Amino acid sequence: MQVLAISGLWNTAMAYPNDPEFVELGVFECMAQLIWKGIQNGHWLAQDQNIYIPYYAAHIIGSYTMNREEFAEEAVRAGNISQIETKKVSILGVLLVFACDHFFFLSADMISVYC
Repeated sequence: MQVLAISGLWNTAMAYPNDPEFVELGVFECMAQLIWKGIQNGHWLAQDQNIYIPYYAAHIIGSYTMNREEFAEEAVRAGNISQIETKKVSILGVLLVFACDHFFFLSADMISVYC
């Protein structure tokens, strides 16, 4: 059931990446928590369809940070993205989406280095 909810949020983020509503409601903080939960709790990640949740969470962050510099800056403040040059927002968003596309092909050791 959790995957269905986050999938709906991802569809919204893809359709309306410039809409600040979810950003103002704390979407970056929530997605960061879900990503870290997936990294730190292998048992949870292996249950049901939870394997997809960090993937969707990273794509949601990437969708909102691709077009708007202020969203990328908010993601940095929320701890989603390491402190980097946020003026290259489109590159940052593309890299984040690329990273999460390859997230599931990494071993557990590589994930800790990657993230």
